[in-house]
Amino acid sequence: MTTAPTPLSTEQRTWLAAQLRAQLQALDRQVHEHQAGQTRVEYAAELLNQEEGARPQHDADREIALERADREQMTLGVISQALARIDDPAFGLCEDCEEPIAWGRLQLEPWALRCVACESAREGRTVHHKL
Repeated sequence: MTTAPTPLSTEQRTWLAAQLRAQLQALDRQVHEHQAGQTRVEYAAELLNQEEGARPQHDADREIALERADREQMTLGVISQALARIDDPAFGLCEDCEEPIAWGRLQLEPWALRCVACESAREGRTVHHKL
């Protein structure tokens, strides 16, 4: 006999929402600092227009900077989506198996959509649920 998943408590949801908002603000500041208020296109153009003499180094720096900007933008989106879902009764349940995501996992990654086992399986690692 299986029991119904226990939803997150109000206190847990409040704590997760506060963590998500804090991470969103910190990441917003970080993005702003990295791009000095420029759009991604302006930032890339500035990197391209730097000294010609060190072109290979600037190309590598540009690629790293743009990859970081892409990662930051993706993370901003993931955090924003989690904040939009925080009051959904299904928040904290694995999208794949519908079992509760471990509290420890949510504390580390409040935006997690899957339990460790399902995320591992999705990434190609073999981890099975306990029976």
